[in-house]
Amino acid sequence: MAQLDIICCFKLKDQYLKQYETQYLKRMGPQAPRIHELKSGTEKELFKKLSELKREKFILLQEKGRSYDSLKFSQWLYSESTPQTLVIAGALGPSEKTIAASQQSLSLSALTLPHRLARVVLIEQIYRAQSIQSSHPYHHE
Repeated sequence: MAQLDIICCFKLKDQYLKQYETQYLKRMGPQAPRIHELKSGTEKELFKKLSELKREKFILLQEKGRSYDSLKFSQWLYSESTPQTLVIAGALGPSEKTIAASQQSLSLSALTLPHRLARVVLIEQIYRAQSIQSSHPYHHE
C-alpha cells in the first residue's frame, strides 16, 4: 500500500481520544498513515492541502458512504485502485463542493459518529486492516 494520508478538517483536542490514536499509530510504525490537521477546516484549506500533497483523488468519510466489514475494508484499502487520501470533515459535515469532488464516500457506521470519534475509529480500522494483511492475531474472526 502506498503512503496513506488522512486529512482532518479539525484538530483532535480530546486527550483521551488522542491517547487511543497515538497508541494505534505507534503500533503501525512506519506504515502508519500521515495525519494532517487543518487549522480552519475550510473547503479552501482542504483543497490547498490536497494540492500540496499532489493528490487529485480522495475518499470522503460520511455516514451515507459505502460500508465494509473489517475483512472487506482491509481488501479494499490494500487494492491498487483505492485512492490513498481519506478526508474527515468537521462538525458541520462536508460542503457540497467537497462531496462532489470526492471520488467516493466511505462510511464507518450507519450510525452518525462525532467527527473526532470517527477519526479514532478509522485509525483503529486501518490498524486492523494492516493486521489482517500481515496475518497478525489482533483481528479475531
